[in-house]
Amino acid sequence: CVVSCDGYSVSSRTAHAEIEVCPHSQITGGVCQGCGKAFEASVSDGTGDSEVYYEVFEDAWKAAQGNTAVVTLLADVEVSATLTVTSGSNITLKSEKDSNYTISGNVFNSASGLINVATGGTLTLENGTIKNGAGGNNAIAVNGGHFVLNGGNAAATANGHSGVCVYNSGTAQIQTGN
Repeated sequence: CVVSCDGYSVSSRTAHAEIEVCPHSQITGGVCQGCGKAFEASVSDGTGDSEVYYEVFEDAWKAAQGNTAVVTLLADVEVSATLTVTSGSNITLKSEKDSNYTISGNVFNSASGLINVATGGTLTLENGTIKNGAGGNNAIAVNGGHFVLNGGNAAATANGHSGVCVYNSGTAQIQTGN
């Protein structure tokens, strides 16, 4: 058996190895200070008791569905399909402290936009930017659900489309932000 690490090799008939997994307990700017792994987002229950880090933003988004959750952007991300806030979800979306990260895309979905807030779902944007490109439509479509803009920006660059558009008895509450 040959074991190699950091340029050193040891040859032996038997081997014993201890593997330590990084707990990712010090994340700064989306990067674990212990092991160097990069993360795009985290999801917590909002109490601060538990936070799970995700390398791919869409995985974090999926994990938040059907729950009361805080999704924190740790980097700028680009998505290629509509992100839906499903019924029973109460999601707060924000950027990491002292940051203004962006979720961008070029998503055209005639029934929604880059983010779709479905009936029975709630999305609160605390800070950060949601931006749908020139080939897309609305940045946030409130399609029967409820949306709160409590900071941050929602922008659509396609002609005739909005940062926030409300459909099908949805509601939007604009407190602060653009």
